[in-house]
Amino acid sequence: MQETYLPKINAQIKKMDEEIVKLQKMAKEKGSQTEAELNKILEKYQLNRKDLQDKMEKFRQTGKEAAKDVTAGVDRALEEMKTAFNKARSRFQ
Repeated sequence: MQETYLPKINAQIKKMDEEIVKLQKMAKEKGSQTEAELNKILEKYQLNRKDLQDKMEKFRQTGKEAAKDVTAGVDRALEEMKTAFNKARSRFQ
């Protein structure tokens, strides 16, 4: 399960990170106020991303028996990160 699960999560993180870079460039072009607004929203994204990374590390360290329990935490952290990402994207696209 770990062999397929974590690469899928990492791919989603990478895609969101790439979109964040694009949003940051757009916000910078629109001015410092827009950039500041985006940065405030991205603080939540970064906190959620850190939480997700911590949970993924815990998942890596668990045995197969405990993996299902940890998966729920990883999934929940991913959804929270997506929520913050979608808020930033919808506000600045």
